[in-house]
Amino acid sequence: MRTVPAAVLLFSAVLSTGCMTRATSNPFGEFRHTLLVPGRIHEPGPNGSRFQLKPPSETPLVRCQDTFRHPVLNRCETWPASEASPPADRKVALKHMRFSDPDRERSMVVEKARSMLSNRRRTFQASGKSYRADCSGMVMTAYSAAGAPLEPFLAADAPKGESLISRLYRGLEERGRLHTHKVPEPGDLVFFDNTFDRNRDGRANDRLTHVGIVETVKADGTVVVIHHARGGVLRTRLNLFHPNLRRDPKSGQTLNHYLRFADGRATKRLAGELFAGFATVIH
Repeated sequence: MRTVPAAVLLFSAVLSTGCMTRATSNPFGEFRHTLLVPGRIHEPGPNGSRFQLKPPSETPLVRCQDTFRHPVLNRCETWPASEASPPADRKVALKHMRFSDPDRERSMVVEKARSMLSNRRRTFQASGKSYRADCSGMVMTAYSAAGAPLEPFLAADAPKGESLISRLYRGLEERGRLHTHKVPEPGDLVFFDNTFDRNRDGRANDRLTHVGIVETVKADGTVVVIHHARGGVLRTRLNLFHPNLRRDPKSGQTLNHYLRFADGRATKRLAGELFAGFATVIH
């Protein structure tokens, strides 16, 4: 019986980057109002009311990315469950959102992504939520664990059959977070097209089929990406200065990994050739 070398198995895993997860239902939980809390029987509120003002926390809450901060009580409020997405004014707030310590929070995203390397679980867990173990679930988990959940950035509408990757991309595009700079920030999201033939028509016309997280950028501009493929969570290289080169002809260093299986046609397969865009969520 022939044995398959481990290197071949790893190579196959890197190429298997089909992400078919559809957008889940409303990501916002049940509405929680922190302005008023029930008053105890022997501790009535003003004028005998059964409710009284809840005092603000002594420790400031620094992350309310999937909620909004009460301006007086310095606490997080969540949106009603009936809302499929934040209202229009919330979208404007998201577009201009600034994080309290962007460098630290981006580092937390990267560290969480690193901790998931070689993970072969069927689901991921973060902040009390479960995410499917695929490329979109992996990035959602890393951001949620860092206190910057991506659910508020999903596009409001979700056409039938649309992938979570596409909905996330559209939502970030609406909020002005996309860019195509050749040198991204660690923690940025990176999107790819045509990593597999999603609609099975034999043509390279499959938009937004894969997503990952930028781990670091090397001196030569090569971007190291952490992403989920069929073999688990892996590292892949992407170089937009030389998108059509597999290796540096002088050093022999890998510039772009393959993200798609060869199919007997002149189909583009390198990460640089399949690149669709970056998104800076935390800034």
